[in-house]
Amino acid sequence: MYRIGFSKIAVQYPKLEVGMMGYGMWENRVKEKETALYARAMAIELNEDCLVFVNVEMAFITPGIRREVLLRLKRHESKLKLRERNLMLTA
Repeated sequence: MYRIGFSKIAVQYPKLEVGMMGYGMWENRVKEKETALYARAMAIELNEDCLVFVNVEMAFITPGIRREVLLRLKRHESKLKLRERNLMLTA
């Protein structure tokens, strides 16, 4: 039997005054947030195998973000047995 879970959380971003990734001139900086950004996740489990799909409202997922997410999930959700092959991060 499949077990499926969904979640939505607000993205925390403590650092403002960052560049706009090509959406403005270099000297223009983000000073405040206009709307909240969210990360949405879905986990599907079948016979102790798990697939986790996460979509984050941001520009892209870097290798560093992916590595840190995997480390934290392994540390705090070890029962999921997540590996590279069953975690999909999208932006």
